[in-house]
Amino acid sequence: MPSKEDIKLCIEELKNKGIYAYEHKGLVIVNIDELNESFILHDDEICSRAENARALQA
Repeated sequence: MPSKEDIKLCIEELKNKGIYAYEHKGLVIVNIDELNESFILHDDEICSRAENARALQA
């Protein structure tokens, strides 16, 4: 289960790539404007993106 910090870092990483994402009830929601759709990231994806963001900060 991703921590609040993992969720925050994941959203920041997506934002840096120009992707709109937000947290809702502990889930990361990614919005695809071109398709007018949203999807939820899997816990493993959130943790992986958070690790990538941590590596970039170091």
